[in-house]
Amino acid sequence: MEPHHIAAGGSASDPCHLGHYALVAAVIKSGLFDEVRWVVSGTRFDKLLTASPDDRIATSIQTFPREWHEPNRRPQFKIDFENAAETNMPTIEYLEQLQSRHSHADITWFTGSDVLVPHEELGGKCQMETWIQGKELMQSWRFLVLPRESYPHPSTLGLPSNFTILDIKIHNFSSSYIREQIKNGKVFEHMLSHDVVKYIKERGLYGWKGQSI
Repeated sequence: MEPHHIAAGGSASDPCHLGHYALVAAVIKSGLFDEVRWVVSGTRFDKLLTASPDDRIATSIQTFPREWHEPNRRPQFKIDFENAAETNMPTIEYLEQLQSRHSHADITWFTGSDVLVPHEELGGKCQMETWIQGKELMQSWRFLVLPRESYPHPSTLGLPSNFTILDIKIHNFSSSYIREQIKNGKVFEHMLSHDVVKYIKERGLYGWKGQSI
């Protein structure tokens, strides 16, 4: 039996934006996987989430094209929001549970290069090393890394052989920056899908005080 190749990646999606879309689209278009999953995280100890789980799930659904969800499409695309309303499940625990459900699958976590750049304020560690069992995670699982604008190219980071680089640069959008733009009444629409923009304005999320569209 040939292994089923699954790629999983995710974020708090607060809100989900076109940088996330570009990341997932690149993984899908790589042709390396039979299934691609976007994971909406639960409550984070390191981040204050400002939208409800339902709103974060909604912006994820509205970011990715409907045709990606067609049952006969390859690779299959799934949004995993089972943990969105709970305390966040550590990445290593999520991967272990996914592997237990798909025992014959090869599983890869995909991510932008920003979480792998060493930081002086972290004692020379990268963000991923500070995650729960971060060192074990980085040693025990496969990773697909995409370069991110304004960050060093992952080829310069001395990553081990279980890290594969997909050399397609993704936008340097961030949810925190988008929230700040909305709160301050500045332009943000170009960083989100039309449906997400409409959703945020209709519900007055993230301090939006203008008119709905």
